Amino acid sequence: MREEKVIILKQEQFIKTFLKISLHRIYNLYFAKFKISLTSIGKEQLWKSENNSNSIGGIILHLCEHIRMSELNLKRRDDKFRDDFVIYFPIEDLKPMELIERFELQINDWRQSIIPYINDEIRLSEEDVHDLYNLVEHMSYHLGQVIDKIQSMTGIKFNFYENGLNERYLRDQIESNVEKD
Repeated sequence: MREEKVIILKQEQFIKTFLKISLHRIYNLYFAKFKISLTSIGKEQLWKSENNSNSIGGIILHLCEHIRMSELNLKRRDDKFRDDFVIYFPIEDLKPMELIERFELQINDWRQSIIPYINDEIRLSEEDVHDLYNLVEHMSYHLGQVIDKIQSMTGIKFNFYENGLNERYLRDQIESNVEKD
């Protein structure tokens, strides 16, 4: 049986840990995997839609919208959200690198909105916790979708775990970026 040191977190510590895990999971793990995957396809593959499924590019733009909505929620903005968000998978005339840049800009904007919460400048509400958990889960779901589509199209096996983009890497990022958030 594995011995494990149990650390009981106070509420403030738990919230900060939750926020940092959410930030680094999206920023350092998911985005890195999206970026590697997207650079392996061309523009035609990016916007290809088969059997009434959403294109890879449409899925990424859908995620950009979800990240934008989360950012606005964290900033306590009352902007109107898309009524059609659940079916919002647009097609645009972007190359993979252009889409990656747009995706990264949106993630960076979101990242800037979560840092004040990590630094205890703004208090996290219960609704914020639900929103962040949903965002992380939603990105994970679509990451799997995108990787599966790209691997099927190209025959490339990314082997992220073996290549270091895994939970150990994530934990190292969280622990080494304590003062940088």
